[in-house]
Amino acid sequence: MGQDEIAMKTARHDQAFTVIELLIGLLITSILMAAVATLAFAMSTGARDAEDTIRAEAELRYATLRLGELFRTGRLLCAAPDTDLVVWAVDDRRPDVIDANEVVYLEYDDPNHALKLRQFVVKNSPTVVSAVGLPGQPVLAVLALASTKTALVQAYTPTNRVRRTTLLPGCSNVTFMLDQSPPRTRRVTISFDRAEGQGLRHYEIAATLCASTEHLLSSDETNLIADDD
Repeated sequence: MGQDEIAMKTARHDQAFTVIELLIGLLITSILMAAVATLAFAMSTGARDAEDTIRAEAELRYATLRLGELFRTGRLLCAAPDTDLVVWAVDDRRPDVIDANEVVYLEYDDPNHALKLRQFVVKNSPTVVSAVGLPGQPVLAVLALASTKTALVQAYTPTNRVRRTTLLPGCSNVTFMLDQSPPRTRRVTISFDRAEGQGLRHYEIAATLCASTEHLLSSDETNLIADDD
């Protein structure tokens, strides 16, 4: 075998070895790129999960604070029509009169999976019974009707006096558990589920009515009296 043939075989051998090295290098590079992509995805998912957790905790804290304030300063839990709770939140006038702007509806918006507050911001507000066209009727009996909220909404929506605040989004299976029936309720526990990860997590928020006006209840507990004499 001549020197030229040997040189050609050596060149082919060197060329083949270079191709193998190139393939190995490409393989290692693809493995490293896949590892980097996997790490980046994991970090992105972890950051997103952390943000979701922080947001969920903030929403729970907000709802707990708002509900605690509502019941801490509220006067009376008047009724529980359908899936709502009606709270006499403030008393701006006489103790035996409940005006439309003094009531707050705690309601579960089932289609949108949200716990909400509904208020009627009306200057020089009429009483609830006058606003819904039932003058002379016992106010607590009127508030116990599901149609009362509908009538109030219809009365004040055209003037943009209905305020609806979302307390807690993304909740389901909401139930209100009361220690006693209205208007004798003192403690409310709100039970609900929220989606976390691949499943649901159960929560409860408890609130206590601190300043009750039960002494103003009439004997049949459908109305209020001016005093307790």
